[in-house]
Amino acid sequence: MPGFLDTSAVSIPAEYARYLDPDILGKILLKNFAMNVLGIREKDIRIPISRQGDEGNYKDLCDAGIRIGGRSYSIETKLSRQIMSAKSRRTADPAARWNFSKLKRSSASGAERCDYEILFAVGILGPGLEDSREYWKYLHALRKRELAAGRPFDYSTWPHDAAFLTRCGFYIMPRREIRRNQMDITIRKIPHGKSDEFFGWGHDFARLRGLWDRATRAANASLVAG
Repeated sequence: MPGFLDTSAVSIPAEYARYLDPDILGKILLKNFAMNVLGIREKDIRIPISRQGDEGNYKDLCDAGIRIGGRSYSIETKLSRQIMSAKSRRTADPAARWNFSKLKRSSASGAERCDYEILFAVGILGPGLEDSREYWKYLHALRKRELAAGRPFDYSTWPHDAAFLTRCGFYIMPRREIRRNQMDITIRKIPHGKSDEFFGWGHDFARLRGLWDRATRAANASLVAG
C-alpha cells in the first residue's frame, strides 16, 4: 500500500507533502514564495481555499490576492508534478514533463477564466505517485545534487518552509503573455522553451523577484491602458 505505509519512505512529513491535493499545494507554495522570496507580510496575502467561499462570506474571483504598496494583484495558481507518458517510458532516455492546463479557458465549452492578472505555475521536481521506489530514488539523487551545489536538503522539509522552494520551478507570467490554454514543458529542455523567459528555479531568489517585478509592472500597465 502506498502513502503512510510506504516501505520505501524515509520521512513521514515528506509523505504528507507528496499526497497533498495539487490545488492546495499550489496555494501553500504561493504563500511561501510571497513571504520568503518577496518579503510580503502575511496580513497582505489573501489565499482562499475555495473560489466560491461559504455562503454569506466574501467571494474571491481568482485563486489568490497579494497586496503590495496599496495595490492588490489577482493571481491564478497552477501546480504540476512530473509526468511521463507510457511512450516515453519505453524509450532509452525517457523525458519528464510538467503540464499546466486551463490557463485561458476553464472548460471545453470555451468559457473564459476569471480575469486574473498574474499566472503563478509551479512544477515540482519529483515523479508521480504511482511508483514509490522511483519517487524516493529520485529524491535521493536530488538531495545529492543540491548538497553538491552547496544548498541544504532535508527530506522532512514542509511545503511552507523556504527550503522546499528548491524542489520547484516557477513560471510567473502576466496574463497578457499567455498564448495557449495549456503549457506542456519538457523539464530537461528548460530554458529553451517559448515561455522560459518567465521561468526561474526555486533556489534563485533574485531571478524569481525579477520575474515577479516584471509581472506586476505588466499588470499595472494593463490597468492604466484599460
